[in-house]
Amino acid sequence: MKLSSVKTADKTTILIFTFILIVIIIIGFSTYGIFNILSTHNETNVLVDTHNMTKELKFNHVRVFPDDELCSKGMTYVFWIYIQNWDYSYGKLKYILNKGYEFNTKNMNTTDTLLYNESMPAIFLDEKEPSMIFTFRESSNIESAITGSTSSVNSNDSQRNEPYRLNNLPVRKWFHIGLTMYQNMIEVYKDGALVDTVYVGNEFEKNYAPLHLAENGGFAGYISKLAAFPHVLNEKEILQKYLSGPSEIQIDNSEYNVDANCDTNNGNNGNNKSGNGSKDIQDHNMGNDDTWNLQIDPTLTFTSGSSNSISVQQNAATFYSRPNMHLGDGSNVSLPIGYYTKSDLAQMGITPGTISGVSMNPGYLVTLYENDVPTETDRIYNYVILRNDTDWNGAMKHMNNKTNSLKIEKDPFVNKLFATFYQRQNFSGWEVSLPLGNYTQNDLKIHGFHPKELSSFKIDVGYQVRLYNEDNFKGEYIVVSGNKNQIEKSFNDKTISLILEKTKQIAPMPVFYTEHKYKGFKTRLNFGNYTMYDLIQKDFQYSDLDSSFIIKSIHVPKGINLLLYPKDHFIGIPQRLEEDARTLSEKLYMLSVIKSIKVVKADAPKWSFTDAFSSCNIM
Repeated sequence: MKLSSVKTADKTTILIFTFILIVIIIIGFSTYGIFNILSTHNETNVLVDTHNMTKELKFNHVRVFPDDELCSKGMTYVFWIYIQNWDYSYGKLKYILNKGYEFNTKNMNTTDTLLYNESMPAIFLDEKEPSMIFTFRESSNIESAITGSTSSVNSNDSQRNEPYRLNNLPVRKWFHIGLTMYQNMIEVYKDGALVDTVYVGNEFEKNYAPLHLAENGGFAGYISKLAAFPHVLNEKEILQKYLSGPSEIQIDNSEYNVDANCDTNNGNNGNNKSGNGSKDIQDHNMGNDDTWNLQIDPTLTFTSGSSNSISVQQNAATFYSRPNMHLGDGSNVSLPIGYYTKSDLAQMGITPGTISGVSMNPGYLVTLYENDVPTETDRIYNYVILRNDTDWNGAMKHMNNKTNSLKIEKDPFVNKLFATFYQRQNFSGWEVSLPLGNYTQNDLKIHGFHPKELSSFKIDVGYQVRLYNEDNFKGEYIVVSGNKNQIEKSFNDKTISLILEKTKQIAPMPVFYTEHKYKGFKTRLNFGNYTMYDLIQKDFQYSDLDSSFIIKSIHVPKGINLLLYPKDHFIGIPQRLEEDARTLSEKLYMLSVIKSIKVVKADAPKWSFTDAFSSCNIM
């Protein structure tokens, strides 16, 4: 009895121990799997921390975008990617991610897959070339206007995408991709830098479909820190994602017969904030003057930017330590695309806070920062954007001897700079080139534009500029176009803010003044109908004495007529104004009361005070 009891107890103990061990193993593996999928490493909205992209993975929509508004404020995808080789599935389209229906490759060739898939977005690797291909589904999928397309758009094909390509991808090296999508605009980031802005004709067709990774075999490589946001991240936030680096994993390149001597960076490339590669630079004690003790190895390569390996000789911009940079005195160094912190500059022997000039190669953009790292503080003027050569008294005047970090990138608007402004007459002095947009005083300062110093300009055909003598597009303004070596005297050196726009978008607007002879407070109206409430919202001056708006003179552009009503909501007999009224009382029969207004085209039905009586009709 005793021996039997001992044996039974031993068996029970063994079974309990085995059960506990199995439970621990199961919990351990489950915890590891969940951690790998959900771990954020102090990141937010991460879907997967690291994933082998030969294995398919799927996430439901609510896991990707829990926001019930379905990305009404846009969306963003960010991820690190490591491509081991292009031999894997060579000659076939390689699938990275796709938010939409699963792909049926049996019935679709590569061309059809790219042009007719209904995903938003879909991202692939090319069949043979080191390129990444993006497609974006539009609502109604009308003719697209995405730049960098691989084929022309058939205007009769209403269900056709137009792919966008990102070329010159590195192999066996981690790089970062950021994709922000507004309603009809996409920004493509690579290694934290904006490399292109592309546009489509319609809004994107959002969907509730799952997000698929590595469909149909995926590609030979890994993806790390894939995150999705139901809104648009700004440039600073994208840069922060890049600077955090990918998750550190051991990559076995021998699995794909890759040369073991190839540089894999062991997943650490993302932590190299300045893009200076793995080669160390000797420490340098910063000098006390502006003569730089440069410690740059001529064989050094930079991995940040749009190409796999850019040597120092393949420069984008040259930086000078002395004001008279073109005289050749002082120190200077030429650098390629990349991010350069204060520490990076110091290690290279470039004394921070001593840059006094920059010369630019065409097609590049340089941003100089007062911060120790190349990030700006929103709406605070502590950085300057440069597209043109400048010295201490030019566009970088505010940043002279203040630069502690800098960023060099390809200019996303290189072919969209429609106007150049000059400090002095005859296209001399500092110069600033700008793309389309509205520029407040602060915006202009950030682009190196000195308020009240504009004297000449060159504006491309089909575009024009509104120059304002007050900030935020207020005050007096003039509209200019073409090339002028001397701006009109009344506006010389008075520009505070400006709007650069297409000529065809300009609609002349009537101007209403509170005083005779076009003086006093003024307000503009576009085409449309304006009730009393609307006019008050437009800052029209109101008289409590006769419950009417104070309007004593009006400028009426050609092609526009005004219908001025004595009562709110367009009730009563309107008086029609077809031309300028220097003194409104001389143009109208009943000046006393104006409570609502219609701005119409000149060819609109000819209703006026006299028309109403002659036709026995009252509006």
